[in-house]
Amino acid sequence: MTVADLLAESMRIGQPVHRAPAPGTSTTLCCGMTALELPATDYWTDDQALVTCQAVPPGAAESAAAADDASDDDTPGWSA
Repeated sequence: MTVADLLAESMRIGQPVHRAPAPGTSTTLCCGMTALELPATDYWTDDQALVTCQAVPPGAAESAAAADDASDDDTPGWSA
């Protein structure tokens, strides 16, 4: 069985495929979990096109909200 076959089977039965951690980091790029926190049956990949994990990484919502708030400010150096 090839890696592609394993990933296809994982997607077919609903097991998430996670985005592998970036070099030098220990958490997945999709959900922010470490390898020890992920279920042993889950897969991970470097190929973003194969990622099926739908979780939001910790802090992503706060970062997006802060970026949105910052873009509303027309005066550099000032915040409300």
